[in-house]
Amino acid sequence: MRNDEYIFVTKLIQQFRSDFDVFTEVKSKCRTSRIDLVLLYQKKFLFGIECKIPDKKKGNEIFQYVNQAKRYTEMKWKLNNQFFTMPILLCPPLSYNYFIMNECEQQIDNELWHKDRHNKKHDHHSFNGFLGGFNIGEVRKINAGYQFAMNNKPLFKKIQYANGNGWVGVYEDNYASHMAKIKEYDSAI
Repeated sequence: MRNDEYIFVTKLIQQFRSDFDVFTEVKSKCRTSRIDLVLLYQKKFLFGIECKIPDKKKGNEIFQYVNQAKRYTEMKWKLNNQFFTMPILLCPPLSYNYFIMNECEQQIDNELWHKDRHNKKHDHHSFNGFLGGFNIGEVRKINAGYQFAMNNKPLFKKIQYANGNGWVGVYEDNYASHMAKIKEYDSAI
């Protein structure tokens, strides 16, 4: 792992430690791959996170990133001497500034910018829906927190307001639906 990627992953670990058991560089059952982070929530819900340094914008590098995550959705991962499948999430998300989903333009400091139908912290983004077709999700910032989103549906969300109120939890129906898709694919192999 490159030094700048290591720094990025370390910051994520610090952010997630308050809500998850965090495991790093978890190996696949076939021992050909390793994923940067595995998060375990309430000893029941697993999430795999694959990270790349946030400055990768070349098309072939984005393809490699997505293709790697797609392969990871088809693997079993070793954790505590057991093997699991889990949702695979990209971080940072590709749906922020990498893909133009419509031709809405605006001028900022004499520079032309394109944007999606929603602002970048909105729950939905067209490219998140696209990735969901490959069973890949994203770790996405939202107003007052973050979520793990797949197909524009939250699997997990943490909201923390300035007044101290908030909410943390798994959207169990969405999680179960996604896991059923993974198991359906797994039994077809």
